Amino acid sequence: MGQLNIKSDRADELVSRLVALTGESKTQAVVSALEERLARVEKEKGAAPGRHPDYEKRLKFMEELAAEVTAATPPHLRTSDHSDLYDENGTPK
Repeated sequence: MGQLNIKSDRADELVSRLVALTGESKTQAVVSALEERLARVEKEKGAAPGRHPDYEKRLKFMEELAAEVTAATPPHLRTSDHSDLYDENGTPK
């Protein structure tokens, strides 16, 4: 579990005011505020909510890697058919 230690009188003042109004804990107030701000910024920037900033780059890498692995795998092993392992009753051979 990560920790966050904010040493700011202004931040303390703002979170104290917020928790006085909402009744939530300081942690809940900070998390809620960050989630709301992050959602606004992601929307402004056109980023997909909840996705890592490098999502597209990482996805492309993973797709290329999967294609390489598939190409290197012999065709007879590219199946989920395991009928050779079971008899006609579905019992392992």
